[in-house]
Amino acid sequence: MGENINKALSDELNKKSRKLIELAKKELKLIDNSEVIELEKIREEKIKLQQEIKALEQVLF
Repeated sequence: MGENINKALSDELNKKSRKLIELAKKELKLIDNSEVIELEKIREEKIKLQQEIKALEQVLF
């Protein structure tokens, strides 16, 4: 039962993270600048790390 709750939370986290990435991509379309492209890469990496951290926290705690 706890696994189902963790899966639901993880799925929700992934859904929100994908939405955040979509928003970052929309920002790029509005601002055509090579520095912003690098910013998006950094944001995507941060989001990925946040997801991994959250998953680990769910397993550990």
